Amino acid sequence: MSRLRTLLNQACVLIALLIPLDVAAQSAEETAALQLFERGKEAFKAKRFEEALPLFEKAQAVVDNVHTQYYLGRALAAVNRCAEALPFLAKVDGQLPESVEDFRLADETRCLRSAATESLGKDNCRAALPMLEKLAGRLKDADETWRAEKATYCSTRATDFPTDTATRKAAYGLYEAGLAAQSAGNLPEAATLLTKTLALSDEPVVRRVLAGVQLRTSGCLAALKTLEGIPASGSTDGDGDLRKACGAYAPRGDLTGEALAKVVDLVTSGLKAKREGRLPDAQHALDQAAKAGNAPAVEALAIDLLFDMQRCKQFAVRIAEASPAVQLALTELGDRMKECGVDPTVLGAGGGAGATSDPLAVAAQGRPVDTSKVISWSLVGTGVACLGIAGFMQLDANSLYDEASAEIEFANRVSTSSAEGANAYAAGADLEQQGNSSAEKAQIFTGLGATFVAAGVTLLFWPEGEPAKQTSQQKTTLQPWIGRETVGFVGNF
Repeated sequence: MSRLRTLLNQACVLIALLIPLDVAAQSAEETAALQLFERGKEAFKAKRFEEALPLFEKAQAVVDNVHTQYYLGRALAAVNRCAEALPFLAKVDGQLPESVEDFRLADETRCLRSAATESLGKDNCRAALPMLEKLAGRLKDADETWRAEKATYCSTRATDFPTDTATRKAAYGLYEAGLAAQSAGNLPEAATLLTKTLALSDEPVVRRVLAGVQLRTSGCLAALKTLEGIPASGSTDGDGDLRKACGAYAPRGDLTGEALAKVVDLVTSGLKAKREGRLPDAQHALDQAAKAGNAPAVEALAIDLLFDMQRCKQFAVRIAEASPAVQLALTELGDRMKECGVDPTVLGAGGGAGATSDPLAVAAQGRPVDTSKVISWSLVGTGVACLGIAGFMQLDANSLYDEASAEIEFANRVSTSSAEGANAYAAGADLEQQGNSSAEKAQIFTGLGATFVAAGVTLLFWPEGEPAKQTSQQKTTLQPWIGRETVGFVGNF
C-alpha cells in the first residue's frame, strides 16, 4: 500500500510538471505567473535559456512550488550560475519521479563540481568541502580521484576550529583575517593577527599556520617554539616533518625568508614522500634540499635512500663524493657498503673521510714510484673529460627535473581539466625518470673523473726514485678506514 501511494505521488508530480502551475488559479497575479511560467517552459525546451530564466524568476516570485523551483534551478544551471542554481535543485531533491530526477541530478552534479572548483580557487575549503562530499559516488575515474584529493586537502582546513562561543567566534574572525593577510603576502600582519588569535583560542590549526608564517619571517627557532604548543593528540605527521626539517635536518644558519622556507618545504615534502613509500620522489626532493641548504644530514638521508632503492652504483659514487660530515651521518655505512660490494677504499676517492694528501697514504694505494708524465697527463685529461661529461649530464638532469616540476604544477592547477591533469602527471613522471637516469650517469662520471684526476696529479708530482725491488715479502700498505661503528686500517701487511 505504501509503495502504491509513493508511485501515485510521483505520477502526480510528473503530471504537475507537464501541465500548468495551477489550473484553479483565480487571481490576476496567479494568472500572470502561470502565463510567465508557460512562456518560460517553451523557451527552455527550445534551449533559449537566457530568455527562459527571467520568466521563471518572475513566476517563482509569485508561485513558489516544486514546478518553479525545478525549472528555475535548471535554467540557472544552464547559464552557468551554479551557485544560485544549487539551492533550488536541492529543494526538489526526492520530490521528483525518476525520469525527471535524472535531469536534476545531472545539473546538480555539474554545478557542484563547478562551484567547488571556484571555491577551491579562492582556497575557501569551508564552502568547497560540503560540495565535494555531496559529489561522492557521482564521479568516475580521474574526476573521482580529483574529488578525493581535494576532499582530503580540505578535510582539516574546512573545519579549522569550532565557533560555539562568543570568544571563539571573535578568534575565528582574527584567524580568517590572518589567512587573508598571508594570502596577500603581508606576513608581519599575518603573524600579528594569528598571535592574537592564539591568545583567544589556542588551536592546533592556528599554531600550524602561524609556524609557517614565522618560518618565513623569524626563522626555524620561532616556528619550532610555536609547534611545541600543539599537544600530542592534535599533532599531525606534517607537524613532525616540519620539526625534523627545522631540527635534525636544519639547513645552514645564514638562510632566511623564502630561501629558508624553500629548503624546509623540500625537506618536508621529501619526508612525506618517504613515509608514503614514494622513494624516488623523496630522494629527489632531499637531494635538492641538500644542495640548496648545504645540510649534511639531509644529503646523508638522500644517499641512504639510494641504498634503499638498491641503486648500489649510484650509492658508491655518492659515498666517494661525500664530505666526512656526510659520511659519518650515513646509516650503517660499513654494512651497507659490504652488502653493495663496494670497496672500502672508495671512501678516499672523492675527498671523504679516507682522503689525504700524505704520500704515505698514497703509497698505501699501491702507486708506483717511477711513473711517466705522459701517463699522468693522460689520467688528468681523462678525468677532466669525465667531469665535463658529468657536468653536461647534470645540466640535462636539472632541465628534465624543471620540466617535470612544471608538468606537475600544471596538473595541480584547479583550472586544469582531468584529462590534461592525467597527461601532465604521466609526462612529469617520464621526465623525472629521465632526469634520474641522467643524474645517475652524471654522478658516476663525476666519481670516475675525480679518481682519474687525483691519480694523475699524484703520479705527476710523485718524487722520482729507484724502482722498488721485488722481494718475497710484500710491502706493507695501509689506508685509514672509517665506518659507522668501527675505525681502523685496511690494506696489505
